Amino acid sequence: MPVSVWVVAFLALWIVVGFGTWRAIRGERRNPTSYPRTPECEMDRWRAMSVRAQEAHDEAVLDAAEAAQTGAVRSPGERLPQGPGAEVMGRLYRLPVD
Repeated sequence: MPVSVWVVAFLALWIVVGFGTWRAIRGERRNPTSYPRTPECEMDRWRAMSVRAQEAHDEAVLDAAEAAQTGAVRSPGERLPQGPGAEVMGRLYRLPVD
């Protein structure tokens, strides 16, 4: 093939690549694939939670901080106690809850 055909094919390839990149970036800006970690987004998620879920989350975080402070970290085989924050604690510790 003549050189001019290779040049045209190469330029066409670069045009296709450029268009695909532009389209991917435009799509990412319109619908991000990752959740932005901004304070506004965190507050929106917090406000969307029910009061009971907020209380359970607060209790779980405080219990986890207290356990870390005292060095009372649970072993993977140990069961969590039952109570209002047991489900949230189970998610924090990733242990089964009865």
